[in-house]
Amino acid sequence: MTPRTVTASPYSAWSRPRNGAASREQGQFLVSKDPAGLRPDAAGAVRIRAATEHAPGPETAGRPVGSAAPAFRATDLAGKPLSLATLTETKPLVLFFIDCECPCSRDAAPFLGRLQALYGDAVTVLGVTNSDAEVAAAWAKEAGVKFPVVADPGLAIVGDYGAARSVSTTVVAPGGKVAKSYPAYSAETLTDLSATVARLAGVAVRTLPVEDAPKKLVSGCPLLRR
Repeated sequence: MTPRTVTASPYSAWSRPRNGAASREQGQFLVSKDPAGLRPDAAGAVRIRAATEHAPGPETAGRPVGSAAPAFRATDLAGKPLSLATLTETKPLVLFFIDCECPCSRDAAPFLGRLQALYGDAVTVLGVTNSDAEVAAAWAKEAGVKFPVVADPGLAIVGDYGAARSVSTTVVAPGGKVAKSYPAYSAETLTDLSATVARLAGVAVRTLPVEDAPKKLVSGCPLLRR
């Protein structure tokens, strides 16, 4: 039997009282492939674990700077075909690696959305998730993600780019070479990411709002095959 997927809106949780009517209360965003594993409390509410800060692990930061970025072809959640060659023909590409079941991915996504909005057509932000398309689409909708996302459950792109954990990012320069990789994120790295994008795009540096970003480096969950 194919596992079902349960989703709840950002910063909300679902409870189902004894009368069977569903209600929403304050909690955390959730995408689960195993609803049966979620145990309601005495009040009938499913309590979702709070987001925690994962300290960066010992993993290396992706592909070496200056090396050729691994080519890929994929289709985003809207059905649009994408390739490294077309995405980096005239502007930089920011690959943002996502685990849809990781709270850190949800927390980091708005900053990548801000980056895309800030630089507009001068850059492309592309989310790459280890989930399948159905789970990825539910996550993108609930998280309010506006940039394109591709599902990579087989870890083809994830593996080629050496992304060990979610919320890692790789910046590919116009022409297809790796410009920089970030295995974790913080206010400082996001500011540096903005500067890197501006330099590669040939535009003035713009101020990325990061007041609500972590002050310490935070990495996400291991990117495993789903």
